[in-house]
Formats: sequence, structure tokens, C-alpha cells
Amino acid sequence: MSKPLQLISFDAEGKFVVGFEALALLQKLRGPVGVLAVCGRARQGKSFILNRIAQTGSGEGFEVGPTHRPCTKGLWMWSEPIPQTTPDGRKYHMILLDTEGIDAYDQTGQYSVQIFSLALLLSSMFIYNQMGGIDEAALDRLSLVTEMSKHIRVRASQKNGNGELGVFSPHFLWLLRDFYLDLSEEGRQITPKEYLEISLRNTAGTSQAALNKNSIRDSIRELFPQRDCFSLVRPMHDERQLQHMATLDPQQLRPEFAAGVDDLMQYIFLQACPKVVGSVEMNGPLLAGLAETYVKALNNGAVPSISSAWQGVAETECQRALDDAERAYVEGFNESVGADEAVLTAEHTRCLGLASTTFHATAIGAIETRRAYEDKLKATLHKRFDKHKARMFAEAAAGNMELLEAAGNRMRQTAGMHPPPRIEDLAEALVAEAVHFEQISQGPNKHEKLLGFVTNCGLPLMVDCARQAERGFAAEREDLERRLHAARSEAEAANAEACAPTLRHPRGQGPPSRQGGCPFVQAHNAARCAEEARMREATARQDTELARKEAEQVQREMEQVQTKAGDMRAQAMSEVAEMQAAVAAANAEAAEARQQAMQAEAMGQRAAQDALHAQQAASVSDSRAAASDARALETERQVQEQQSQMTVKEAELNTEQNRAALLKRQLEDVQRELQQGRTGLASSDRRRREEAERAAAAEASAARWEAAEKALQAEVAREKAASTAATGREASLRRQLEGALASGRANGAAYDNCLKQWEVEAKAASAHVHGRTDYAFRATEFSNRENMRENPHIPVSKSGGYSPSKKPMQELSSAANDVAASLNERHGHSYHSKDAALPAAQLTSAQLKERLVGAGYGNEVLKCQRKKDLVELYERRYPQSLR
Repeated sequence: MSKPLQLISFDAEGKFVVGFEALALLQKLRGPVGVLAVCGRARQGKSFILNRIAQTGSGEGFEVGPTHRPCTKGLWMWSEPIPQTTPDGRKYHMILLDTEGIDAYDQTGQYSVQIFSLALLLSSMFIYNQMGGIDEAALDRLSLVTEMSKHIRVRASQKNGNGELGVFSPHFLWLLRDFYLDLSEEGRQITPKEYLEISLRNTAGTSQAALNKNSIRDSIRELFPQRDCFSLVRPMHDERQLQHMATLDPQQLRPEFAAGVDDLMQYIFLQACPKVVGSVEMNGPLLAGLAETYVKALNNGAVPSISSAWQGVAETECQRALDDAERAYVEGFNESVGADEAVLTAEHTRCLGLASTTFHATAIGAIETRRAYEDKLKATLHKRFDKHKARMFAEAAAGNMELLEAAGNRMRQTAGMHPPPRIEDLAEALVAEAVHFEQISQGPNKHEKLLGFVTNCGLPLMVDCARQAERGFAAEREDLERRLHAARSEAEAANAEACAPTLRHPRGQGPPSRQGGCPFVQAHNAARCAEEARMREATARQDTELARKEAEQVQREMEQVQTKAGDMRAQAMSEVAEMQAAVAAANAEAAEARQQAMQAEAMGQRAAQDALHAQQAASVSDSRAAASDARALETERQVQEQQSQMTVKEAELNTEQNRAALLKRQLEDVQRELQQGRTGLASSDRRRREEAERAAAAEASAARWEAAEKALQAEVAREKAASTAATGREASLRRQLEGALASGRANGAAYDNCLKQWEVEAKAASAHVHGRTDYAFRATEFSNRENMRENPHIPVSKSGGYSPSKKPMQELSSAANDVAASLNERHGHSYHSKDAALPAAQLTSAQLKERLVGAGYGNEVLKCQRKKDLVELYERRYPQSLR
């Protein structure tokens, strides 16, 4: 349920206290807020106006009492902010603030000024509620305004005047209650605004009393540059009912009062706006911080300084923005990206941009303050990232060592198998282990670790395998060689045994035991022994051949094994070189990624600096606007008769300030999009250059078309002039000829230039005409000049030219026709042999004129106005032999 909450109270120890409940409510309001404060003397209906704005029911809202004792002590605020919309469509919340009545019987003068000052400092619209009209007594009751400069300072380091405070003052509305006066001045009706400005004019006189009165008026004008006035009639005539206004039915109020209250509500909702300090719109936490800072200064006996209070609030908000940005970085950082340095750096850069955006969205204050906190944020986040990166690298290194140790055990187990594996199998196992490690390993030094594993574990195992294979092949070779030697020994023994009977028992002599036997038997035995010897010899030779072939086969296999061992060794070295190259490439990519990350961070810093410069420019603009306000106030004080016009200008200035605030928010949106928009700058520049080139080409084309159009217009003008001359407007032609002949008489060179221009135009109209055409034209020109020289008595017109008679003109035309005819007779063909076959309708006007003049029909050509006339003359007069 909505209810009043005490914002600032005054305790028994003489100290101001900020209400905890009201402070907690303000801390929850994150959007822009405006503060409407009503101040005035006690028991004069301030709370009634606030309750009407809050639209509370009977018996609800701020307390309204019928006695002389004040109901409101300190500053009270309504617990439910009112949603509002500015004229430009921005949403904000309005906070209603009820103040303790000033000049109450239980108040001191200093306490009243302090309450008044707190209401002014916290509000964006200030309503001063007063009974009756504006007279000297009313101005005297508002004399505490002159004490404002003693209780509030813009800067803590120096004193200031009310004019400087006026830059930070709210919109001031002087509400006149129970107003019965007729607003008229010099016989005309005036508005309450004009009534206020007239009342604030300085009085004449140099006495101390007059100076004191004028001092109050000067203070009000300087402190409230945006001011207005509104009047309400008495709510009802019955005094007894007037004491219970809070519980009365609105129908019981006077219609004039009810209508006036409705108009007042419309004015308030239209003129109210968010609270602005410098160039920053206040939100709930900022307003709470300002209230606490002002109260602390008053309790310490110091003069509240707007700049010092704002600096303290700005630092508090910057610290809160720093905490939010750090929280956004931590929440947004994806710790599952692994331990790859490039990926970690990219994630850090992304989250750093997120934190920077979060910081700038809520940080306020001077550029130096925000920059200091932003540097602190970056240092904190960099330190956090370095710790996280070191931890991830350590974990990745430990994991990589475990992977390599397991891979080494598997490789040694494979190498120790019986029978021993082939070197090809061992190399395939090493490649498989390297691929597996590359897929699941992490960290910046994983390639170096892999290279060490291949060098210290894989290659030694492969070398041992190759050496073991060589030793096996050598043993096998030795065995084959022994077998070959044994086979050869056996063959030699068989040969010796086969040859033994023949050598030891010559023919005819048998063994001692059989010498006396039958010779047939002895021969048979000798033959059998010889056959057996031959068989053993053949067998021995076959064994020898087989042994030799086996030895050769073993030799070839040994050579193949050595070749394969060399190939595997070369392949292993090649793979090691490739792995080393891969490690170098990975290190280069990591270095490049680090460089790109550093560049991205530098770009982010430059973008932040650009944003700070833009905000600094906005602050400078605000300072200039404040200076302009001061100059406007000075002008208003000097020129009092233009105060009504200055009021209109002040309202326009307020609108411009609101528009400037809107533009600032749009600037902040653009700054947030600046990082994303930089990538499109190159393409935009390229498009602009292309558009500029197209525009230049279009301009050049337009210039060419314009030149062509001018030439065409000149041709049309000449055609029209010739047509006009041919239709009988001889007077105009004579005036032109008079001017031309007068110019020729005064300066022959100018007339020669004109004739040359005609000659060029004739050549351009008919490029296929031969050199004799030029000769005909020059003959005509020569004839014209001769006529001019031979007839100096031509009468001079008023314009300075001459009026030729018909006879010289006829002679000039005849001479041209004679020259053209003589040329035709001399050359015996038409000038237009190229277009001779074309009908007259397809020829241009210039071609028709050229042919007719060449044929001797110059006078008739001058009478032709249109091309149709030229075609008819051509068909009627032009000889068929020349066509």
C-alpha cells in the first residue's frame, strides 16, 4: 500500500537523518527520476496539492490537518513513484516531495533555510505555495533566498553568487492560493507569468530599504532563471468546510477552483522533467547518494558543495559500475574454451569488451574519474586473466605429460613384443600416438612436448628396432654362409671319393684281395664305383648350386632390409622435420593470435578514449550552455522591458537542453555500437569514394550535356533568327545587321571573327563539303567587306550600327551566288556527291541551305522560315543534274 515515507528528518540531537526505508526505495529505481517538491508556509495547503498529483483517495496520502500545528516535519516522499513521459517520448518516474512549512513557530531561521536548500538541491521542479498575491510582504517572506549562497556552494574552493547557483536550480513555480486580484496592467489583461515578472522588477530609489527590496528581487531572478506563476481561487466560501478539505467530495469544491487545479495538474505534468546535474540524468541511487552527501555536510557544519557532493556520488557510482563490470566479465567468461593461448586471449578480449560496455553504461562523473576507475577495472581483469591462464597452462602441461607417458609405455610395449615388430609397424604406431596427442592435448607448449616425445622416445625405439633387425639378418647370413661352406666341403669330399678308385687301382690291377679274381667281376665293380662317384659328384654340385643360390637370396634380402631400414630412417627423420615445422607454425600462429589480441585490445582502448573525448566535448558544451545562461540572465537584468520575450527564450533553452540530453543518450548508444561499426568503415569509405567518382562522372556528363545543350540552343537561336529574317521581320534583322556593320566599321577584326565563326559553324554542319565551299564562303565574305569599304556613306543608326540598303544586300547575295555557280561550272560536279542519292526530306536544314546557296538560290534561302520551305525550294529549283 502506498504511503508517505520520511526522507530526511531532524533528530533530538540536532542532526539531519536520512530515512532507511525511503533510501531503500530510491536504491531500487534504476531509470531516470524527476523530483517535484512543494514548499511554503505551514498550514497553507501544500500537502493537498501533492495528494491531488498522487491521485490518492480520501484520507490517504500526505497528512492534511485543520489545526495551526504543522503536520509535516522534515522532508517526506510518496512511496509510489508516478510514471511519466517527457515531451520527446522518454520514460521516467516522478517522486513527490513534501517539505516542512517554513517560518513555523517552532523553527529557527537557519533550520528553515536548510530545509529550503535541501528541497531545492534535490528537486527538478520546485513549487512555492503562498496565500494571496505577490506583494512586499510576500517578497520579504521569501527573503531566505538571499541566504542560499551562504548555505550552498557550487564549488568547495570558492564562493559563488546566486547566478552561478541558478544553473543548477530547478524549474520554479510560484503558486498563488486564494487569489482574488484582477490581473490587468494599463487597461489590458495580463497572465500570471507577466504578473510575476512585473512584481520582480526593481523599485526606484537609492535608500537602504529600496536596496534591500531590490536585493531580494535580484536573488529570486538569479536563483530561478526558469520561473512561472499560477493562481488558484478560494476552494469554497464556508470556512468550516475549508478545514476538512481532505475529506470533502470534489463535487463540493468551487467549479473555478476545480478547473484551476486541473489546469495546474496539466501544467505540472507538461513542464516536469528528470533531475539533471551537469549533463547526467539522475536515477534513484544517484539521488539517494546526493541526499546522503548533503545531509552529511550539514551535520558536519560545512556548507554543502554541489561539485563535491557530485564528485562523491560519481565515485560511488563508478565503483558500483566497476563491480558490475567485473561481475559481467566473470559471468561471461567461458572457462571451457580450453588452454589454447589464442582461444583464451580471444575470450578475454570478448569479455573485456563486455565489461567495458557494462562499466560505461552506468559510470558517471568527470572524465578523469571514469578513466581512473576504468584503468583500475582493466588492471584487475588483466590480473585475473593472467592467473586463470597460468592455472590453465599448468593443468594442461600436467595433462600433456600424462598423455605422453602413457603413449611412451604403449610404444615400449609394442617394441618389446616377440617376435619383434617391423619398423614400419613401429612407425605407424608412433604416428598414431602423435595424432591422438594432437587431438586431445592443450596448452601453448604441446607441440614442443610432442617433439620431445618423438625425439626422446619414438626415434630411439625405431633405431633399436632397426638395429635388432640388422643383427638378425647378420646372424641369418652367417648361418647361410656356414651351410654353404659345409655343402662345399661335402662336395669336395664326394669328388675325392669318386676319384679315389681310379687313382689308387690302375687299370689291370685290382685290389690286393681281388687281384686274382675274375676280370669281369672286377670291371663290373669298377664301373659301379665310378657310377656312384659320378652320382655323388652330381649331388654335391647340386647342393653347392643350391647353397650358392640361397646365399645370393640371403644377400638380396639383406640388401632389401638395409634399404628398407634406410628408408624408414629417412621417413622417420622426415616426420620429425614435419613435426618440427608444425611446432614452428603453431608457435607462429600463437604469436600472431597474441598480436591480434593486443591489437584488438588497443582498438578497444582507442574506442574508449574516443568515447571519453566525446563525453568531454559534451561537458564543454554544457559549460558553454551554462555560460550562455549566465549571459542571458545578465541581459535580462539590464533590459527589463524584454523580460516576457526572454521567458519564451528560456523555455526554448529548456527544450534544447532536453534535446541535448536525448542526443547524449543517442551518443552513448552510438559509442556502444562503435566497436561493431568500425568494421564497416572501410566498405563505407569505399562506397563513398565510388559515389564520389560516379558523382564526378555525372557532373562531367552533365557539363558535356550542358555544353551540347548550349550549342543546340545557339543553333536553334540562329535557326530562329534566320526564320525570323525570312518571315519578313526585316526591322529586327536590319537592327542586327546595323550592329554588326557598325562593329565591322569600328573594328574590322571583330567582323572577321564573326565571319570565321559562321564559317566554322558551316563546316561543322556539313563536314563532307569539300574545300571549294570554304572558298565560296570566303568569296562572299570578301564581297561583303568590299561593299562596306566602298560604301562608307551607309547611314548610322542610333545604336551605333548602320542600315544597309537593299541594293548592297542584293549585290552581296548575287556575288556569293556567282562565285558558287562558277565553282560548280569549274569542277563540274555537286558539292554533295556523298549524299546526292538522299531525298530532300532526309537532308538536314544546313545541308539544304548549303546546296541551294551553292546552286545560286541564296535570296530564296533567306526567305525560308522552316525546313519544309527549304524542302519545297529544293524540290522546285535544285537542278536534277546536281542531285
